[in-house]
Amino acid sequence: MTVETTPILLDIRQDVALLTAALMDINSVSGNEAALADAVESALRTIPGLQLVRDGDAIIARTELGRPERVILAGHLDTVPLPTVEGSLGTVPATWESGVPGTGTLYGRGATDMKGGVAVQLALAATMFDGGAEPGKDVTFVFYDHEEVEAVKSGLGRLVRNHGHLLEGDFAILLEPTDGTVEGGCNGTSRFEATTVGEAAHSARAWIAATPSTQPLPS
Repeated sequence: MTVETTPILLDIRQDVALLTAALMDINSVSGNEAALADAVESALRTIPGLQLVRDGDAIIARTELGRPERVILAGHLDTVPLPTVEGSLGTVPATWESGVPGTGTLYGRGATDMKGGVAVQLALAATMFDGGAEPGKDVTFVFYDHEEVEAVKSGLGRLVRNHGHLLEGDFAILLEPTDGTVEGGCNGTSRFEATTVGEAAHSARAWIAATPSTQPLPS
């Protein structure tokens, strides 16, 4: 028996902070992105001028205005697992510190990484044709699943394999959290195997332990 569900309705024209909270209220831990992907797809289909492709729980939405240049705005829909400590703020649903929606600090899973970025994508998509306007460049919006887990499951990797031609562009921004600044990425990688010892720590807090990743390798 197939059970069909109605997608959650997202108001992508509301204040972007409120939109962020609405996205955070939809649990989308890696592997459980379907409800959020359905909601995002449903919202995007209300925007004239966008052509959509859905692949699993990943979505590509593109303008086809014939512009000579194309900008890509991308973000992932999934989050890391929910906290197991009772009373933790980084969970679902989202909470406002002030108790008043849209006022003060917003807490919840994905507030930073990266439903705030996804909210910006959706807000831009919703308004770029307002008043008969058209963007000066073609735009591709990419929303993908399974970013927070092993690469073999990556929704972005799957999109590259299945729809690589739809991801071609001249400039791309991944709306990951960088404290409101633009950081250069994709500078190349080097892969090698090395054995070392130390005390493990998350790469974002490497200084709290003797993590091997920051130790010099023997020459």
